[in-house]
Amino acid sequence: MAEKVKIILDKNADILRLPALALRGLVVFPGNVIHFEVGRKKSIAAIEWAIGNSNAVFLTAQQDIDTEEPSFKDLSHYGVVAEVKQVLRVSDELVKVLVEGKYRAKLLTLDSSGRFLLAATKAAPLRGVKTAEPARAEALLRSIKEAFEEYLALTPRLSKDVVFTILRSEDARFLCDYIPANLLLKYAEKQALLDEGTMLGRLEKILDVLKREVKVLRIEKDIQNKVNEQMDKNQRDYYLREQMRAISSELDDYEDTGEDAKVYAEKIQSSGMPKDAQEKLLKEDTGKRGTAQRVIKLKGKVI
Repeated sequence: MAEKVKIILDKNADILRLPALALRGLVVFPGNVIHFEVGRKKSIAAIEWAIGNSNAVFLTAQQDIDTEEPSFKDLSHYGVVAEVKQVLRVSDELVKVLVEGKYRAKLLTLDSSGRFLLAATKAAPLRGVKTAEPARAEALLRSIKEAFEEYLALTPRLSKDVVFTILRSEDARFLCDYIPANLLLKYAEKQALLDEGTMLGRLEKILDVLKREVKVLRIEKDIQNKVNEQMDKNQRDYYLREQMRAISSELDDYEDTGEDAKVYAEKIQSSGMPKDAQEKLLKEDTGKRGTAQRVIKLKGKVI
């Protein structure tokens, strides 16, 4: 593999040969500044070569994160040409890297015979909106922002800077990269968005992803609410049973009568305790005279 190649960080160049990194579970977009750890020998070698030359690398996601030695067929064919901004060697086997995505590029060929993966790449910027389509692009952008606000209401985990940028920006081309780079999505979904090469197609896919996420988050919230309600009910029942056991253990045995049961049933109903607790106590009294008295009366004190 010829490693002494001239690297130009220019998306207008025809074909560039760049050291490549196969990313596991990570997708980088143009304009995206991100840090990650590098552990494979070929990936470390690619970073070392880059920082000694042009600082340029080609980043693309491997399709199966378990593949140890990825080849051309194992990699996504669209990635980004990125600039290595900072490198921190943690150990001989681990390096932390800070990169900034520069532009979208297509992987043409891959040479894996040398110390690091060497990719032949060609710039593949998003194709713009046709003359007759600006109104559709604007409508899609508005719909995306409405869906994004619903998304925020269900998962308020994004930084304020990200939220502000998405809601305020009117640059559709910029948001086509910025939104998927910052949403909390699976890497396969992010790669599908990066693979889309037209602005309208990217906007439509972003809208579909947001709507699907909103739908899933609503279902998750509904399930969680039902689980919490059931847990609260079970907890109330548990404490009530424990209270009944504790009170019963403090009382001496006695002989109950029907009149006693009636008196204590009235006390339950006038005690001011929650309706479900009253029903529980009255039910306990049915077929077991004296339970109501044990619950209501403890050494002369009324609950």
